[in-house]
This record gives sequence, C-alpha cells and structure tokens, in this order.
Amino acid sequence: SNIGALLRIIKAATPPGYRFNKKPGQWASNTFRAIRMEVNNELGVIHSVLPQAIEALKPNGRIAVLTFQSLEDRIVKSFFKDLSLEKSISPISRETIPPALRLITRKPLTPSEDEIKMNPRSNCSKLRVAEKI
Repeated sequence: SNIGALLRIIKAATPPGYRFNKKPGQWASNTFRAIRMEVNNELGVIHSVLPQAIEALKPNGRIAVLTFQSLEDRIVKSFFKDLSLEKSISPISRETIPPALRLITRKPLTPSEDEIKMNPRSNCSKLRVAEKI
C-alpha cells in the first residue's frame, strides 16, 4: 500500500533511537502531520484568514483563535501582537497609527491537567483572544 511504502521511507530516514523513544505507532506522526500541513497549506491559510477575520469584526468584537501546534500559535501570537501596538507612520513624522487590537489574553489559555486526561488531543492547544478597537 502507499501508506506502507511511506512508512518504510520514514523508517529508513529516521534513526532507531528516535523511533524507540516514541510510543508504538507514534514515531511517524510528526512526519504525517508535516505532510498534512503542507498539502492543506495550513500555515498559509492562517496567514490569509487572520486579516480577513479582523476586517469582519465590528469595534469591540472579539476574535478567539485555538491553535494545536507551535507554528500556528507563533503566527497568531505575532499577528495579534503586531496589531496591538501603536506604529509610527515614518521615522521623521511624529504621527502614529493607533493599535487595531487590544489583547485579552496576554498569555495563551491552555488546558488543565484534568481536561488533558479527558481529551489527550487538547494537550498542545492554546487559545488566544483579542478585541478590535
């Protein structure tokens, strides 16, 4: 099968120490996640959707973004932070552009130990919330 062939390629490309340090059946999961993310252009979608979501918000409207891995979270964190800062129009001018967002969550909300026990997939999730000014 195609999956069997892909597993053999991943196995040949990863050192045994890496495979043996993982739970059985888990050693190829990062590779499969990377393939899925690339095929679905998941990071590109986040980059394009966030500005559209902010544009659609009314003043005082809130946006909540739930991410499940660090690359996604880094994009959302950077985007929210950038829009929450006052910007200078130019190095010469004293005029500024006011911030577009107010951060509601300075640090992301993460699941409790009990929630992770009930739902192990929530382990890496992070929730960030911002409000349009």
